[in-house]
Amino acid sequence: MMVPSVPEYIFRTPCIGSYLDRKLLILLLDGRCIIGTMCTFDQHGNFVVESAFERIVAENQYCDKPMGLLVVRGDNAIFIGEMDLSFPELPPHITAVSLPQILIARKAELESSALKRTLKKWMEELLDGV
Repeated sequence: MMVPSVPEYIFRTPCIGSYLDRKLLILLLDGRCIIGTMCTFDQHGNFVVESAFERIVAENQYCDKPMGLLVVRGDNAIFIGEMDLSFPELPPHITAVSLPQILIARKAELESSALKRTLKKWMEELLDGV
C-alpha cells in the first residue's frame, strides 16, 4: 500500500499534541491565567495540567495560587501557549505578595474599573441630553 505524501507545512502546524510535557500558559474563558505542564489530552480537546498554579495579577503585584493537578475542559480554554523559558516570566517591577494581599488588591482593581464604567455611562447619558 502506498502512503500518501504529507505536505511539509503540516508538521509546522501547532496542534495540542505538540504541547505535551511543556510549560504552558492557559487563558480560561472566565479570565483566569493558569500556568503548568501539560501531561495528556483527549479527542475532545480536554487536557490535564500538572504542577498547575493560577497567576493572579493586580497592578504591580502578583501571586501564584497552587492548584496541583488540573483537568481543563477544552472549550473553556481561550488561549494555550508555550512559555519561553529563556525569558523571565515577569517584568522586574512586579512584586510577589501573599494570596490575601493580592485578593484585596484585585477586588479594589475590579471595583475601580466598575466605578469608571458607571461614571462613563453617566457622562454619556448627560451628554446625550445636551
